[in-house]
Amino acid sequence: MSFVDNIIKTSSEPIHYLKCRDDLGLPCYFFLMCSGDKFDQLDEARINGKVELSDYGKVIASGFGENPSDEVIAELKQKYDFEATEIIS
Repeated sequence: MSFVDNIIKTSSEPIHYLKCRDDLGLPCYFFLMCSGDKFDQLDEARINGKVELSDYGKVIASGFGENPSDEVIAELKQKYDFEATEIIS
């Protein structure tokens, strides 16, 4: 495990799940580690259009589609001990 992965795994900041659309209108998702305050700011900024997620936190996983694959979910569990299935709706 890398140093950065270990920091993320032991962080007290929550991981948030975002579903959105890319520039072509295709569905995509992100797992973003950030504080609740930053996530609230992100939600407000998304209303106004494009945002740069790295301005709000650390993207730990992303991909295209309506939901993450089983492989992404397993990787989040292995690398960060994070149960992604608990926040995916």
